[in-house]
Amino acid sequence: MHLCFHPQREGDRHSFLTVELYFINYGKGDPKNLETLSQKKKSLSVFSCFDWTVPGTPELICESAALARIPCYYFPKPISFFKPKSNQLGNLQGGFHHGSLSILATRLGKLRGLSQIQNTWVIRQLEKAYPKNDYKDSTLIYNNLESIVGILPRLKKMYKRIMYLCLDYSDLGGDFIANTRHADKILVVPKSMVERIEKIYPNKTLEFPQLTSIYSPQGKKSERVENLLKLIPSPRIIYTGNFNKRIDEKLYRTVTGTMKECSFLSFHEKPFQKVGNVFHLPWLEKDEIFSLLEECSVGFMPYDLKVDHNLHCIPLKLFEYFQLGMPLVSTDLVNIQYLKPLLSIGKNTEELIAGIRESLLEPADSSLRDKRKAVGKKHSTSNQVNLIRDILNGT
Repeated sequence: MHLCFHPQREGDRHSFLTVELYFINYGKGDPKNLETLSQKKKSLSVFSCFDWTVPGTPELICESAALARIPCYYFPKPISFFKPKSNQLGNLQGGFHHGSLSILATRLGKLRGLSQIQNTWVIRQLEKAYPKNDYKDSTLIYNNLESIVGILPRLKKMYKRIMYLCLDYSDLGGDFIANTRHADKILVVPKSMVERIEKIYPNKTLEFPQLTSIYSPQGKKSERVENLLKLIPSPRIIYTGNFNKRIDEKLYRTVTGTMKECSFLSFHEKPFQKVGNVFHLPWLEKDEIFSLLEECSVGFMPYDLKVDHNLHCIPLKLFEYFQLGMPLVSTDLVNIQYLKPLLSIGKNTEELIAGIRESLLEPADSSLRDKRKAVGKKHSTSNQVNLIRDILNGT
């Protein structure tokens, strides 16, 4: 059974999920299986600050839920009532529900009277999204609610349980407390944040793995990928993301300027652009990203460590690279130290350049490649099915 989502295009990350989810023939040719699925009471609900065109961990949790055959209600980041709407909530195949929430304006969250009206409106949209008040048996996973954080007390009453998803570094100030005080559990992706959050919420904090979508060898490449590859000579060094406040651009310019024998790839909102040995690619679909990665030599993560959000992040792209066994060179992120020597960490420009050059010499049959693939598989959505079931069952 094949689930396809076709949302509007927003955000600053590549369209890593189409999304295409497979229930592995669940219900295929047997209406009774679909009937059983629809009768299941327990469900998962996911509020995201991304959407399917800017997929993050919330979207990958949905993918795991699909593979676990768990009915799932997904709501991307709320958009203004005055902006074009994405697909409205629809009952998609396999018990998957994909919808949108409208708000009047983000700034209304700071105006007490108007924010209450907006919050009430959002709650009503949610109540109508579920048949027969099924939200009462649903577990909600959410991350930063921003302008609608005031709905949390009512969400607490609506859902069976609610869980906050901590994806990155947080200063644990007022915004964090506002988003977490009502949560039954806090799922924490960065290991460096677990102990700090436990001090605020003892017995309420759970470490949660970073996820990656499922990879399988791509075979025939799309015409778009084939055309791009013709324009970009080997060896190819790739950062599967946008520069937007993430990478150290000065460092990146030095590395690319020094290693002119290599092609450096990244993704941007604009059409294809070549500047010397630096290539800016348009966003690609999930399968196309993996198809492109198959023809790249080294993954590169030159994050700007002056920004705490970057310093503590655990990038999705790390496990994308690892699923293919690719060598990886990164700046010194706090939460990836345990993966050495499967990757190379550089604390300055010289070390990063040396790491890339050494990675380019890694044999295709190196045992490190199989070890990376094992780590990537461990973090894949297909390997998190039992974890999602445990969350649903409150274990």
